[in-house]
Amino acid sequence: MKIKTIPLLLILSILILTTVILTGCSLSASDAVEQSNDLDITQAYQTVDAQLTQAVAQTPVPPTKTVQLATATATPTPEEASQPTATTNPSEPTATFQPTFTHTPATRCDKADAAYPSIDITIPDDTTIPAGNSFTKVWRVVNTGTCNWTAEYTAVFYAGEQMQAPNEVNLGEPVAPGQSIDIDVTMIAPQKTGTYQGNWMLRNADGQVFGIGPNANDSFWVRIVVVGAKDTPTPTASPAPEPDALVSGSATLNVDESIDLDTLQLNTSGADLAYQQVKENGDVSEHLLASLSGVEVGIVSGGQPTYGKCKATDMGIAKINLEKTAQGTYYCYTTNQGLTGWLRFDGLDIDDETVTVTVLTWAALDD
Repeated sequence: MKIKTIPLLLILSILILTTVILTGCSLSASDAVEQSNDLDITQAYQTVDAQLTQAVAQTPVPPTKTVQLATATATPTPEEASQPTATTNPSEPTATFQPTFTHTPATRCDKADAAYPSIDITIPDDTTIPAGNSFTKVWRVVNTGTCNWTAEYTAVFYAGEQMQAPNEVNLGEPVAPGQSIDIDVTMIAPQKTGTYQGNWMLRNADGQVFGIGPNANDSFWVRIVVVGAKDTPTPTASPAPEPDALVSGSATLNVDESIDLDTLQLNTSGADLAYQQVKENGDVSEHLLASLSGVEVGIVSGGQPTYGKCKATDMGIAKINLEKTAQGTYYCYTTNQGLTGWLRFDGLDIDDETVTVTVLTWAALDD
């Protein structure tokens, strides 16, 4: 029997084609599964991202506060970062640093202060003085500055009642730091009763005014109480009779010479006044007329005094500082013989070291 080959070839071809188709379907299904898995993962990521974005969009954002930094902040080192950080209490104010300046006032060159124990050598406060009477106020002040006061320094009237005193009084001699000086000013009590005060200060050679106290700006003063006659008139006493002059004339004294005011003779055993010099470190610092043998002297004003005025003048043992005495100044005295007289200072010659005076001594009154 003869076998037919055509149907067999057809069957083989169909089998091969079927195999190929099945194989292709299998590959397509596997690819589809892998593609499906990739799609699911991608969609999951997209879903999470969308939810996060929505959450961020719905979260309220606080307002931004702009802070202006005063200085740049350095990045901390690892060692600094490991140190504990101090916490500031927000309820406590933060101190602001401000530089501190210490002001040191410059030391004044010219300063003065009251001498110990008192600045008032004469006429303490509230001294009673009759109206119209003259008096001499003496202050003692100390140079507490660093400048030497020259002879051109003056005491000047500053405020209050001048009481006929000069506008200024020359110190007349240098005063080193730490030294003191007496300032004499002659005044006249006002005619009206009451309390009067005059304030004075010092002035240097450049015209700058200064005073006493720690700041050198305080004045020193004289304060008196002026008294007068009672409202009811009182009988006026008859002037005392004036005796004749016993001796009168002028005299010139050299250093260490003396004068007898009862005779006007020089360098006798009965001398009343002596011309002396005071030296410091070899230099002459003062020229004096000094009382001898208990002779009493008192300054007077108003020109040449009468016998009665000299008898009424307050007197005492004295050393008259000639540098501080104005030419023409009068003094009343009582000699060692008990006689009354006056002396006028006519001048001091520094070059010749001589002093000139005019003297009048009255004779004793007959009983």
